[in-house]
Amino acid sequence: MKIWNKLKTRWGIESNWQVLIILLAFSLAGPTTLYFHRKIDLMLGISDDSPFWMKLVVFLIVVLPLYNFFLFVYGILLGQYRFFSRFFRDKLKLLTGKFFVKP
Repeated sequence: MKIWNKLKTRWGIESNWQVLIILLAFSLAGPTTLYFHRKIDLMLGISDDSPFWMKLVVFLIVVLPLYNFFLFVYGILLGQYRFFSRFFRDKLKLLTGKFFVKP
């Protein structure tokens, strides 16, 4: 229960159901992304014999944004729009360096 309460505090939520629903959204986004990743690889002709750099480029350009898209969609469908919009806003701030602004 320590981890559960830590998640609630870190995420700024109060309900145990909310934690469960958010974790469910993360759990559903992974397999969905994997399914489409395989389809995209087939469409692009990428196989196990393809060079690593090609697989890496497709992963970075297509699969990572696809995972974030599915995570956001599942979050909305499960009624957690507020959490996931804040989650992605904070992730974008971290990527752009807005958290590290000097006073």
